[in-house]
Amino acid sequence: MSEKTDKQNEVTVSDMRKSLKEMMNREIANLPNLIEQLPTEQRIGIVLKMMPFVLPKVDKVSAKSGEPMDLFGDLATYD
Repeated sequence: MSEKTDKQNEVTVSDMRKSLKEMMNREIANLPNLIEQLPTEQRIGIVLKMMPFVLPKVDKVSAKSGEPMDLFGDLATYD
């Protein structure tokens, strides 16, 4: 093979990224149809697995957080 033919057959990182991006876009567009075909239990499982990627993580909050302090030092009323 000539050097010119080798250059024409080379796959660049840019080409690979473009191809992968197109493939992912097709698959993402097809997800609703695929998920719709699943039995209810599997569909719920998929939704639960995808939830962390869609919804923001909720931080734990103390029940006492933001509440007024007991000025007399009796914190037993908060427990």
